[in-house]
Amino acid sequence: MNKRLKNRFKHAFFGLKTAFLEQTFRILTLISVVVLIFAVILPVTPAERGILLILVACVLAFELINSQVERVLDLIEPNYKEKVRHIKDISAGAVLLMSIASAVIGIMILFPYLF
Repeated sequence: MNKRLKNRFKHAFFGLKTAFLEQTFRILTLISVVVLIFAVILPVTPAERGILLILVACVLAFELINSQVERVLDLIEPNYKEKVRHIKDISAGAVLLMSIASAVIGIMILFPYLF
């Protein structure tokens, strides 16, 4: 692996490490781990397991993007502005929507195997 590619991975992993400083990302990661443990121990189909993995990745990716948007906006406009708040709220809404949809789909997949 060449040095430039190594550095890219290094920066990406540092970004994930930085994201773990945020409580929301840690909570979502914990929930994701629980879902993936269920996906491994329950007799779900490979397709269902794949869907759960994609949903987990999407929720975490949405949260990373939301955190990025918030940090950029804080750099651009450190003082409270109503327009900035609206942008942050929309970004957080995207995470909420993805999380709710993922939870519903996850329950639809896992529930029959639990009971």
